[in-house]
Amino acid sequence: STGYEIDQSIRFNDDDSAYMSKTYGSASDRKTWTFSCWLKRGSLQASGYHALFGRTSASYYAAIQMYNDDLEFTAASGSVEIDLITDRKFRDPSAWYHIVVAQDTTQNISSERVRMYVNGQRETSFSTETYPSKDYQGWINQNAAHEIGRAQPSGSPGRYLDGYLAEMYFLDGYAYGPEYFGE
Repeated sequence: STGYEIDQSIRFNDDDSAYMSKTYGSASDRKTWTFSCWLKRGSLQASGYHALFGRTSASYYAAIQMYNDDLEFTAASGSVEIDLITDRKFRDPSAWYHIVVAQDTTQNISSERVRMYVNGQRETSFSTETYPSKDYQGWINQNAAHEIGRAQPSGSPGRYLDGYLAEMYFLDGYAYGPEYFGE
């Protein structure tokens, strides 16, 4: 009676190389956006990547992903433009995690340009911490294919998700925190 049922979930099995793809008809706000989802991890691996959402091609890469047991948001085109890897570990395959990544590169303070939240708590401790430059126009929200459940750095398939995703949202032009999505 005190629990909350999460509807609309989808299961990704990395052994099946399952993913979803959407190509936006036109580019939109590449400075400001929010991605939110509920994640329940499947198998835990000692090392590896499991992408939740991203935009990749042969020459650039941007993804929100589990990296080993950490949450990572990364973007690169020849050199690293954004790379945030949490210190906190996410090792419970029976737990649902609410993940929010909000980018707003119009902010003057670098640490406000990308914010990451897990279960309503802002992540502020990172093993790797590279923020984008002011007014950076990233690879997310271009008029090109974006993927859920997979990322392809350098155009080579891989980084398939193993787990469940539910209630995924992508907000164009808004950088919201978890309170916008919570119940």
